Amino acid sequence: MGLPSVLFSIALRHFAVQTAMIGFAAVLSCGAVVSVVVALRDRAPGPGELSAQSAHPS
Repeated sequence: MGLPSVLFSIALRHFAVQTAMIGFAAVLSCGAVVSVVVALRDRAPGPGELSAQSAHPS
C-alpha cells in the first residue's frame, strides 16, 4: 500500500514536481483503464445475452 508514495518520493528526487505529478497521473490512468477492461471482460452475461461458450457450440 505504501509503494506508490515511496516511488513518488523517489521520483521527486530526480524530476521536477510537475513532471512527477504528470507521470504519476499517467500511471494511475493506465491502471484504471486496465482495471475496467479486465472487469468488462470477466463479467457475467446479463439478461438476454449469451455467454461466449453458448454462442459458439462445439
